[in-house]
Amino acid sequence: MLKTLLEKGYPGQKAKAGFYKKVGRDVLRFEPESEEYVPGGQKADEVYGRMLKKPAAERLKLLRNSSGAQGQFLWSILRNGFHYAAVHRRPSPTPRATSTRRCAGASA
Repeated sequence: MLKTLLEKGYPGQKAKAGFYKKVGRDVLRFEPESEEYVPGGQKADEVYGRMLKKPAAERLKLLRNSSGAQGQFLWSILRNGFHYAAVHRRPSPTPRATSTRRCAGASA
């Protein structure tokens, strides 16, 4: 499928088309059998839409405890991101030190 996408000139997001393509407000997906873009498919269950509008702490707890496939999928993405950030975070020497570069116009 990747070879087909590249041959058709759909290398990805910068070219505005890849596995997915946004047309207006619709998201289309590439169908390998027909080699055309078709509607993306099902939307998420409404319960997850309501869940994602809650405060962050409550939302994370609800996603972690959800039993549906969509909730478990969302939780796994978030969980993996949290784990990556925790493992790869480098502590700053001071709480305010976020960059070693000087701001434009700062005096020496």
